[in-house]
Amino acid sequence: MSISPSWTGICPHAAPRSIGFSARRNVEARTLQLQGTPGFVIGHSLVPGALSLEDLEHLVAQAKDKK
Repeated sequence: MSISPSWTGICPHAAPRSIGFSARRNVEARTLQLQGTPGFVIGHSLVPGALSLEDLEHLVAQAKDKK
C-alpha cells in the first residue's frame, strides 16, 4: 500500500516508518470514529474532546472500579 504524505498529514520528508505509524493511527481513529484530537479510550468508553485533569482522573478511576 502506498501512502501519500498529504493523506497522512505528514511532512513529505518524514521517514517511511513514521508515515506507516501515522497511517495505522489514522485507520484506528477512523475505526473508533474519532474525528479530531484529543480523543481518549478509557476502559470501554470513547471520550472525544479535551478533558480537565479532574474529569480525566474521575473517568480513569471509574474504569478501574469496573474491572
